[in-house]
Amino acid sequence: MPRPDLSAEVSKAIAQPRFRGLIRGREKLPETTVITRLECILTVKSIIDAFIKKESFLCSLTFIMVYAMSKINFYNGDRTLKMSFSDFLFQKNMPNFDNFISFRINVKNNFVQASVETESLEEDFTNFILKLRDLYEMRVKQISFVQTIEKNIVIDFKQKESEYIDVLVRIDHYIEEATLQFEYEIDQSFLPELIEEIETTLEELR
Repeated sequence: MPRPDLSAEVSKAIAQPRFRGLIRGREKLPETTVITRLECILTVKSIIDAFIKKESFLCSLTFIMVYAMSKINFYNGDRTLKMSFSDFLFQKNMPNFDNFISFRINVKNNFVQASVETESLEEDFTNFILKLRDLYEMRVKQISFVQTIEKNIVIDFKQKESEYIDVLVRIDHYIEEATLQFEYEIDQSFLPELIEEIETTLEELR
């Protein structure tokens, strides 16, 4: 009897924040333990047993999950938080899912609040850093953050004639068939901090 292909289920399961609770239980850590950097080796079967109960699926492949407490914050020109990325999980050495970063998009924009779980490749963030540097050093006038995998979010940065930059955000939630779009303005002085937060998050995940 052929093994079932559970790749999609595994991907969804290990992206859940409850994963941290599983780690605490396996490592016999108190509930009050704050996990600032997490590197645990688990088998695919352990994850499936814990979350989706597919007892017939046997696999001895080992992979590493790394959790980062850092956030990537997006402020407007008045230093009001418009959006953040949080709850980062990095999947290492897992066949077909190598270098996947799961994270949560949090939006707090005027009267609208939303949260979406999504996935990107590590290179999506490293490319974003390079683009932000080009924008900061005025080598380009427009850049975008785009996802290779799920396409839940697109962030466009467009340099105006002055030192100000227009930021347009589009978030798509395909299950709910909903789209949220908003824009705000920043100046170039905000870019180094954004670059540093992305770099710090990636460093924690490595």
